[in-house]
Amino acid sequence: GSGYPKGLKCEQIDALSHILIIANMYDNLCNPSNPNPALAKSPYEALSLMFAQQRHLFDQSILRRFIKCLGIYPPGSIIRLSDQRLATVLSTNPQQPLRPFVQLINDNDDEDGLIIDMRESMEINITQCIKADQLTAIQQSILRRKQRTSYFIDKVYATS
Repeated sequence: GSGYPKGLKCEQIDALSHILIIANMYDNLCNPSNPNPALAKSPYEALSLMFAQQRHLFDQSILRRFIKCLGIYPPGSIIRLSDQRLATVLSTNPQQPLRPFVQLINDNDDEDGLIIDMRESMEINITQCIKADQLTAIQQSILRRKQRTSYFIDKVYATS
């Protein structure tokens, strides 16, 4: 009921608007209007913040579905693998949320890192989700130049 411009209550707001409100908040947390990288949250941090501290602002059912669709490691997350390599999450595997598609981060700016389907690489696990400011200056620079995040939502999975 605190929303702009009419202060509508939850049940007075269309379901599509609830989805847009949640998606907009998530995007604003990950990509704030102030370009200071210290203000940007990682996808993992943004979802955690929305669920732990802001969930009272959203339709609970839609927020849970949103989090379920993006997975434990949302696209764009920077992760450390069990073999100590760094990677970014390209897309999730809804049936196996701990085994996303990832792309290794190279220190070489001239080539893209290897893409790994973690469902097929059972010897590798994710050990940590990290913020971009924990990377070396070279790695941060490479990520900024190559930054691209895509979202794919499986219709069947999103409605369950």
